[in-house]
Amino acid sequence: MRKRLGAFHADSIEQFMQLSQQTQELTSNYKLKGNLLELKQIQDTDKDTNTSTQGEEIDLKEYQNINILIVDNTNQIEDIFKYCDTPIEPKFNYHLEYCSKVETSNQKQNHFHFWIINQESPLYSDLINVYFTIADAYIYLYSKSMELEFQQFTEKVRLLHNNKISIIYKIVNSKRISSMNNFQDKESIKEVTLQSLDEVLKRIKDQYF
Repeated sequence: MRKRLGAFHADSIEQFMQLSQQTQELTSNYKLKGNLLELKQIQDTDKDTNTSTQGEEIDLKEYQNINILIVDNTNQIEDIFKYCDTPIEPKFNYHLEYCSKVETSNQKQNHFHFWIINQESPLYSDLINVYFTIADAYIYLYSKSMELEFQQFTEKVRLLHNNKISIIYKIVNSKRISSMNNFQDKESIKEVTLQSLDEVLKRIKDQYF
């Protein structure tokens, strides 16, 4: 398994299962470190109570992990790695890619985990069955030739969430898309069609901040 700063790459079913376990452990460690940091800040503040000014607020950030499942049909995942500040060479015939980025506001610290699956991979079904269960958001890099596969994808999301409302961000590289007609409500699936990954990431970030 090749490992880069903030990113992983799996070549086989065994490696991606190992990667999944490692990531769950990594996520738990992040949560633990975040809780320990908050506890230390509180303890330090308690020690300095006599010297601190009255009414001084403790600067504690709410920490959250957000898992984003990306289905790729366009071989354009370089944009995702650019967002994660992680260099990557163009990928073809890959199975699974991963990168992450931490975004911070005054009150929150959100760790976005991007799980990128190649729909043309022979391991696609196995990978989807694992990463569907941990995803908080869905992004589909759409190709018109894969319309049937996209409909199967939306149905899988609907069944997974037992008909609860789910949003799928569909990226279509077309100038015909406008903000007036880029939203479709299909029973429990809300399909949002946008032109670029940047637009999708902005919407997801706004959702969690």
